[in-house]
Amino acid sequence: MPTIYIIGDSTVEDNKPPFRGWGWALPEYVAGGVQVANHAMSGRSTRSFVDEGRFDPVREGMQPGDVLLIQFGHNDEKDDAERHTDPDGSYQDFLRMYCRTAMDKGALPVLLSPVSRRIYVGGGSLLYTHGAYPAAVKKVAQELGIPFLDLKMASRELYLSGSEEDTAKLFVRLQPGENPDFPDGHDDKTHFNAEGAKKIASLVADMMRAEPRLQRYMKHPKGAATMDYKAIADKVLNMLQNADGNDPSRGHLTMNNWEWPTGVALYGIYKTYQQSGDKAILDYLTAWYDDMLSREQKPHRNVNTVAPVLTLTCLYNETRNPAYLPVIESWAKWVLEEMPRTEFGGLQHCTVWNKHYEQLWCDTLFMVCLFLAKAGVVLGRPEWIDEAEYQFLLHIRYLQDKITGLFYHGWTFDRRHNYANAKWARGNAWFTAAAIELKDITGRDNAAMRMIISAWEDQVLALWKYQRVNGLYTTLIDVEETYCETSATAAIAYGVMKGVRMGILKDQKYVEMGKLAAQAVLDQIDDTGAVQGVSGGTGMGYNLQHYKDIIVTPTAYGQGLTFLMITELMQGVIKL
Repeated sequence: MPTIYIIGDSTVEDNKPPFRGWGWALPEYVAGGVQVANHAMSGRSTRSFVDEGRFDPVREGMQPGDVLLIQFGHNDEKDDAERHTDPDGSYQDFLRMYCRTAMDKGALPVLLSPVSRRIYVGGGSLLYTHGAYPAAVKKVAQELGIPFLDLKMASRELYLSGSEEDTAKLFVRLQPGENPDFPDGHDDKTHFNAEGAKKIASLVADMMRAEPRLQRYMKHPKGAATMDYKAIADKVLNMLQNADGNDPSRGHLTMNNWEWPTGVALYGIYKTYQQSGDKAILDYLTAWYDDMLSREQKPHRNVNTVAPVLTLTCLYNETRNPAYLPVIESWAKWVLEEMPRTEFGGLQHCTVWNKHYEQLWCDTLFMVCLFLAKAGVVLGRPEWIDEAEYQFLLHIRYLQDKITGLFYHGWTFDRRHNYANAKWARGNAWFTAAAIELKDITGRDNAAMRMIISAWEDQVLALWKYQRVNGLYTTLIDVEETYCETSATAAIAYGVMKGVRMGILKDQKYVEMGKLAAQAVLDQIDDTGAVQGVSGGTGMGYNLQHYKDIIVTPTAYGQGLTFLMITELMQGVIKL
């Protein structure tokens, strides 16, 4: 049973009436089977909380899969030496200590900016409180690649949504003689009553539901169709688990190998677990990796066999199983030091059958670079994230068509051309899904990431223009007479819906685009759970006919990309 631990000050602690912190009200919003252990204490700062030994029971109690919510700042601002911290120095150091302790225990630390005080400065304007402390919290969260919940701004917006008198009802206000502890009355600007604590807890819960790594711990709002989508995901998963590869897909419909179709499916399955919290899915993934890692014959190392290591890294972050770490490090070392490179250091799309000399393929971004970024976040290796960003930028330079915004399937430095100039749907979809996933995994907003997302937005606009009236995309996006392809549509729907949810795609047309694509994919799931209309494995084509002739059959990656799409529907942001 996972536990959400909370550490903080009086705005968070359970307290005694009439004072209540938001941690007191949070259990109302968590999913069944999740416990809340609120260790917050009035008057404490990041410094005094640990100096007094109050962090000791939290440190000792945390287990893999737990969460640690951290909100300090109100008392770090105080002048006394026992509590004061410098927002540019010791405050960040204490936050890092709490976070790294949680990570070492296999728990997920979550940093919250300090909730706003209610101090008006005339004309209904609110004072910005807490100085440099909120920005310091965000900086540490980005540095460590962990969730950041901006409670300062969320609470400020709540106060501004009503009148000064309305917001006063959220705080402790006592008339003279009403409470023996405050014989002269009390008009608090910081501490909440029960109603206020519930309001702030609802803000925290909303932000937790919007964070993919926290969704499985939270109740879903009434009316959300989560269970219906979970049932669909279960049907798709059951079909895949029972497949044996004895089908026209040439071994691409099986979970009994360490290959890229399996790797894509595993990530979709993991994201379904992350969203639903279904322990049976976690047990399936753990058993799959335990079986594979115990086999005497190890997988050939190439661009495609990197794909399963992405989900292994996610599982390591979840469970801290020590058996996973050397495997992750070994694959990362191979990618960084031994994997064949093209001109300018691009990751050459080498496979088990062909080294594909000097070739860049769209597929590489999903198969390799997401793993490299995730491992960089989990293991604290920012230079690995830098390399993933560089590969995205290099692939954008040589694969994105400057006129349409769409992506070509591949590029050769040897002959310096884009082969058939094919705007292949699944190749485009790898970028649509991978670029927004990179942004979500790393949380970065540096120059490289802004460039990647600008290229992504350019591509998404082109995809909006080329979407068919039935919601699907043809296997050659700009060749209307080619067949409609489901796996590409699923990955595009995932990327677009995620972009809407993250606030990057703001135009209503993208909501409609995502809905149309998602419904079209759901319509392709047959009674057995097989996703129909999926093109088979596709090598580089020297002419467009190559793409038109690819076999159409259910595959593991078709099932997996459908899982990914369903996880966005489970969010409830876009409703069909």
